[in-house]
Amino acid sequence: MQISEAQILLALVSWAVRVRDVSQALLDFEPQIEFAIGFYTALGAGKSIEFSYQIGCSAIRLAGIPEHLTPVLKKKQ
Repeated sequence: MQISEAQILLALVSWAVRVRDVSQALLDFEPQIEFAIGFYTALGAGKSIEFSYQIGCSAIRLAGIPEHLTPVLKKKQ
């Protein structure tokens, strides 16, 4: 079994956000930028990680970016 980077990161922290399509993410930074703006704006306003994640995903959709480029939120169990 191969251990993903997200699994390794979750061993150290409670939350991890990862992209679905790494090959595309390396070519196009727009989804990452849009997500980061939405996510960190909400987080900075005191919102929860889950809510901030949803805001980041909404920012990606509003920018017209395909859904397969939306990051995935993983929570430590």
